[in-house]
Amino acid sequence: MKKWSADVKTKWSPPKGFFSQSASQIASGLKAASKDTAQAMSRLNFYINRAGTNLSKKDKKRLESAKKNLMSESIHNLFDSVALILE
Repeated sequence: MKKWSADVKTKWSPPKGFFSQSASQIASGLKAASKDTAQAMSRLNFYINRAGTNLSKKDKKRLESAKKNLMSESIHNLFDSVALILE
């Protein structure tokens, strides 16, 4: 049975081995290749969903850690923006 994700066409393809890197490298690489944190998070979620049950527990944990890194950076940027507004 064909999976829905097989029909999804993307404009961005990660370099070979990209998602084998450390969580911080994945997060910073996605952030650099994306227009914003939301797009970076979407790309990471798409990869996780597409891999599905083929992801080992270790890989899933590392990718979830990359998500946390992206969220943390996003929250940090939000607080910086609020601080600038309040100055």
